[in-house]
Amino acid sequence: MLERLRIGGVDARVEAAQGLTGFAGDDKTREALEKAIRSDRDAAVRKAAIEALARQSGKKAVPALKQAYAEDTNRDVRQAAYKALIMIEGY
Repeated sequence: MLERLRIGGVDARVEAAQGLTGFAGDDKTREALEKAIRSDRDAAVRKAAIEALARQSGKKAVPALKQAYAEDTNRDVRQAAYKALIMIEGY
């Protein structure tokens, strides 16, 4: 699934991010999801990666989530990052 997150069509990358949710606590998986958040060209993939991190990664994901919230050009992605930060850090 890590390779599908980097390669393939949008639907395949979104599906890969969603499929990695249960493994997002693993450092290698978390790093791959963070890379997708920073550099994937499609907002749906970035949003799916954020949602996967929010459920499993805990505090380790906070820097990537804060960066996405502050810098992503897509409103839905920023909103997902904000929700993820609230889930992890609280209000």
